[in-house]
Amino acid sequence: MTTADRKTNVMTNELALGEAPLAPVATSANKKRVCANWRMPSKLFLLLVICVLQLGPTAATGGRLLRSSTKSMSAGAEAAEFDESDSDEPKSRHGEENDEGSSSSQEGRRLQSSIPYRVGAFYYPSWGPDFHYGFGTLRDKLGQTPQAGAKYDDTTEEVIREHMEQMEKGNIDLWISSWLGPTSREDQTLLRTVLPTLSGSDHEVAVLYETEKLLMNGFTGDFSTDRVVGDIDHLTEEFFTHSQYYKIRGRRPVVVLKLTPSTVASPNLLEELVLKMRTEANKHDYSLFLVAAYAGGATPDSKGVFDYFDAVTNMDFAGSVGLSGAAGVVNATEEEVEAHFELEDTISQDAFVRDCWYIPTVSPGWNGRAFLGDTDLPILSRELSGASDPDGGTLFKHAIAEAKKRVRIEAEYLMFVESFNQWHMDTQIEAITGPTPNGNNALRGGLEYPAYGTLYLDILYNLTWSRPVGPDYPDTYKPDPEDDFSQGSLNVGVYYYPWHG
Repeated sequence: MTTADRKTNVMTNELALGEAPLAPVATSANKKRVCANWRMPSKLFLLLVICVLQLGPTAATGGRLLRSSTKSMSAGAEAAEFDESDSDEPKSRHGEENDEGSSSSQEGRRLQSSIPYRVGAFYYPSWGPDFHYGFGTLRDKLGQTPQAGAKYDDTTEEVIREHMEQMEKGNIDLWISSWLGPTSREDQTLLRTVLPTLSGSDHEVAVLYETEKLLMNGFTGDFSTDRVVGDIDHLTEEFFTHSQYYKIRGRRPVVVLKLTPSTVASPNLLEELVLKMRTEANKHDYSLFLVAAYAGGATPDSKGVFDYFDAVTNMDFAGSVGLSGAAGVVNATEEEVEAHFELEDTISQDAFVRDCWYIPTVSPGWNGRAFLGDTDLPILSRELSGASDPDGGTLFKHAIAEAKKRVRIEAEYLMFVESFNQWHMDTQIEAITGPTPNGNNALRGGLEYPAYGTLYLDILYNLTWSRPVGPDYPDTYKPDPEDDFSQGSLNVGVYYYPWHG
């Protein structure tokens, strides 16, 4: 089945259900047809518009001019924004505008050249008053504690404010938060504590839909989408209406779906899941922006996964750079990190031709031995093989350097980090205090595991607070030295013909 066939099938199913179809695919014919319906009756009527775009500090906060808390447009209205270009460049599902938010606008590149990368971190609001049901972590067994407090309670405003401060130190303002359904621990922490505490700030939240955990029927290995409609109803009523919920271009609520090997392999699951999500959200006048996040060794294949999603990322960085199938301690080399991202380039290209964005994900390391109770599990060291940097964090540094080359303007310069606080698998970059351990060698695999303080937040900030230009970063635009679009205003004039009488 081709990409066009899959999208046509989704729209046909919606019509059969009595629902309005989603926005059409932005082929040249569709773009021309939609735009023709919106042309003014006479080409002679041109309106004089003098615009003053007050950019100021807002432009330096990661494109807030393109994001707001308003409801997204309906699919039909969104479709009307497509231009008349004969270009086959895919951009139908993303609601891009032909202004400073468009990848086709040279001036847009100029305006955004002073904006930092936008960093989203996978966040786990699962700890609660019992620090996630008392399950142990590697750092706890090594005598180290989070800076936010030993076994902190993330249902308190104090802890969330501490996390906000730490994220700001790391140039993170997007919380991609694990979600396990209505009334779950994660749901209640987000609604009662996280979102209210973030109100009025630059921080935003997007839900990480834990697909396998939510849809699997017990431990049978079978999946059911029966609950999806109720999940989307809950998200539209409780989350999407909140001022701090992340919406692409200020309109389309972002939902990240975690895809494991079993969910990708399950016949028809993704098509059925996405159809139900989009159709139900459409009833509430929302056009969802769905991100496929591969995890646990899941990889894109020929089943047309990209056809169903608006963006894709690989959150299994650790497995891709040598951990999968390995034994003992893995010290990745620079070449292995680069090979991972070269493979991602192929994924990115395959996704792009299917109108799907690519978002790179990086991680500092991985060690699940303490939580999973298995000292034979492989460990991904936080240091590169042969690294001599006395500050440490060399794997993270090199991963970010490679990811930066692949961050795209059309994807709002997004980069993801796995994770801010997944302590169980020791992928966290959250600040930590305590001693450098001597014992528990089996859990450490002979590695030092120092209490790194704010090292990883500092690394992230220093490498992402502004975007470089040059041959390695082709998706940037270098402004004239005397131009400063980060402050002041820009005047735009339109030709006016006063001959209509």
